[in-house]
Amino acid sequence: MSRRRKSGVDHFENLSNPCIVPYCGQSADYTQWVCAGCFTRTQEQLRGIEQMHAELDATPGAGASDGQPRARGKKRPAPGNLDVIAALDPRSVPHAVGPDDVDGDVKSIPGTLSALESWLSDEFGWNGCDPVDVPGWIRSILVFLPLAACKQWFDELSADVAELHTQCERMTGHAEPRSSLAPCPMCSGNLRYDGENGSVLAVECRQCRTRYEGLELIELGQQRASQRAS
Repeated sequence: MSRRRKSGVDHFENLSNPCIVPYCGQSADYTQWVCAGCFTRTQEQLRGIEQMHAELDATPGAGASDGQPRARGKKRPAPGNLDVIAALDPRSVPHAVGPDDVDGDVKSIPGTLSALESWLSDEFGWNGCDPVDVPGWIRSILVFLPLAACKQWFDELSADVAELHTQCERMTGHAEPRSSLAPCPMCSGNLRYDGENGSVLAVECRQCRTRYEGLELIELGQQRASQRAS
């Protein structure tokens, strides 16, 4: 969650620029830097984080264990889902701060949202509220989001939100299973089916939002078949 200043002006000059969100490829038609699709997706992900945060349950599942030995070879159950406990704890490190931190560590949901809200509040000034919980932080971030879309660092903000959203999906079981088709050629992201009544009309990458249909869809299917045969 590094906060680097980027060169460039923040006022509107040329809306034909490409969107700065990685792998997007669309024209920046919402602001000088961001397309409407990426802006809307970040909004939806923030609302999804709030919903999934309310669903998280750290209760250990049946058969869960912390690996500690007990009599007769049995294992002592863990006190709860440790990843979820870490995600719900405001004290968990929300981002890497030193060489001992490992990419992929569980991020604190309240800690990350509080840090994002504080960053935006520092950039744009107090917005009239003092958020103290996940719903409050998200509401505040949503208020600042149109202003943030006018900044060249919106890609960093959207990446932080997307990463936290993905973590929440994994922990709540909302993550979609991997597609049976090949990974997206643009970014290797997961492909999502688009169709009705079992028919696949197209697929769309969940990460870069590239859409494949027609001959491109056939080529993806052939690619997957070749991978399975090898």
